[in-house]
Amino acid sequence: MKNASTINFKKTFLLLISVLLCIQDITAQTSFTDFIKNQSDNSTKTHLTHKLEMDFRPGFIFQTHDFFRGDNYDMKPIRTSLSATLKYGFSQPENSATTAAFGKSTQGIGIAFNSFLEPSAIGSPVSVFAFQSAPVWNISSAVTLDYEWNFGLSFGWNPYDETTNPKNHIIGTKINAYLNAGINLDWKLSPNIGLLTGITFSHYSNGNTGIPNCGLNTVAFNLGMAYKFGKNENDAIRATPPEFARHISYDIVMFGSFRRKGIDTGNGILISTDRYPVAGFNFNPMYNVCYRFRTGLSLDATYDASAGLDYEDVICDLAGNCNKPEMILAPVKDRFTLGISARAEYVMPFFSINAGIGYNFLGNKDQHNLYQILALKTAITRSSYIHIGYCLRDFKDPNYLMLGIGFRLHDIAPKLF
Repeated sequence: MKNASTINFKKTFLLLISVLLCIQDITAQTSFTDFIKNQSDNSTKTHLTHKLEMDFRPGFIFQTHDFFRGDNYDMKPIRTSLSATLKYGFSQPENSATTAAFGKSTQGIGIAFNSFLEPSAIGSPVSVFAFQSAPVWNISSAVTLDYEWNFGLSFGWNPYDETTNPKNHIIGTKINAYLNAGINLDWKLSPNIGLLTGITFSHYSNGNTGIPNCGLNTVAFNLGMAYKFGKNENDAIRATPPEFARHISYDIVMFGSFRRKGIDTGNGILISTDRYPVAGFNFNPMYNVCYRFRTGLSLDATYDASAGLDYEDVICDLAGNCNKPEMILAPVKDRFTLGISARAEYVMPFFSINAGIGYNFLGNKDQHNLYQILALKTAITRSSYIHIGYCLRDFKDPNYLMLGIGFRLHDIAPKLF
């Protein structure tokens, strides 16, 4: 099965190369939208720039579990990961106010084909994701150092099953989140063609919506080719963004999800058979320092049906018949927590990345702990966004997903796109 998987992966990779090479014959630029750059009385019409990119990523699987170290069906370490991605992205031209304020960025969507050379035990998932990349250092006129993140869902896993796949304690669901972050050297080979080389880190897990949830993590070398359609108009004209007035805006987030939970009984982990609902509300005043950065405090209220979860001891009668342990829910009043967290937010066109660390000061005593939040905010309108986040406990214990919607009040930053 390994040989078949490798052959299929190579065919997919060669097909993607063919598609990218065919695209180089296209010379016409397609404009999706026009917008007005208005820093003075003179306005200049500008167009989005479009790009297609293909990456190949051979990598290494972090040996975080005995399953990877050889406790599997082949009794051999599982170390290799392979992936091929195809991405479409767009960016504002260099003469736009958006680029002047935020720097040059590319955002778009992509698809990744993944193989871990163990299709029967793990699967060969396909990931669909949104991405954003931008330079952090202009090394020369032909080379930049760029960051990139990917965020999406992966499909096609072969998850844990007590009967058919009992050794896979890594992945517990058929659909999992996909997170990726990396740095690349972007080599400009011509006005339209670029070469990318770099390092990328990937994480796959289900956000504690299913058990097991050990997850799979990889580090990979990235080799990519990018083709840009056409060229920017009026690149010689450099825009100046409107002056940014520092101010306080107010973010309101409402989210919900489901989670599974395990309890340490002293004789092993008792895993819940049910999924428990989680809902929350954040009120987050943010001081807007500049176009790219906000910071502030957040009041975080959460309802977690699994908070204070306990279990019934196993009792056996004289005949040796034992009851099955059952989960015992805490009283409703003990399922609520209230915490406060310090937040920092990196702002880019269309997306913001919000990170926070906080402490629950009200609620069930076992909920009085540090928690950490990482969230992606995707703009719907100027004052609303989709919120996709994850909460950790004590920097290591998975807590719950935060899937919801947010609203921003009193945002007086200039509108650039």
